[in-house]
Amino acid sequence: MKRTLALAALIAALCVYVGFTSAASMAIGGIRLAGDMEISDEKIDLTNGATLELSGEPWKCEICGKTAQDALITAKTISADLKKADRKLVITKATADADVLIHARQVDKVKKTTRFIHASADKAVFTPATAGNEDATILLTGKAIVKLIDPDLEEPATLTGESITVYLNKNKISVKSGDMTIKPKEGATK
Repeated sequence: MKRTLALAALIAALCVYVGFTSAASMAIGGIRLAGDMEISDEKIDLTNGATLELSGEPWKCEICGKTAQDALITAKTISADLKKADRKLVITKATADADVLIHARQVDKVKKTTRFIHASADKAVFTPATAGNEDATILLTGKAIVKLIDPDLEEPATLTGESITVYLNKNKISVKSGDMTIKPKEGATK
């Protein structure tokens, strides 16, 4: 009963926050959500400019010119699952549907290089890093296309596949039933 009341109070506070902000956006644990919002006990549904953005230093996508933070997901709809952990509200998973666009970057701390990702798909599922799983990922399905800008490539690589998983905390991409077009720089090694 106390847990239900506490959760209801938290949701009410979120609704008041959203109602009093001039822009329809809010931040939860370093993740900014924007668009028209419907907030329930354990979920936020976004429409009309649905955006999920991870905080970080801004950068500009060389493919489309969009400015993003660490990662930016836009879609017709985004549904974020919420839970309370250690007295904080966290996003456990977010699903983006229809006209999904992704702008992300992968930083290799060992090589001190950065790869930039511009992707599109019918659907994307974002899973943040957690204590038990340090990999934050974005799983793309349905006409998944990833353009990858890497310092070792002459031009952006293009990956297509049935499903593509982009790992945000390391230089790793997994592709199922995929195809890749790549043109390395002369003398570059992978």
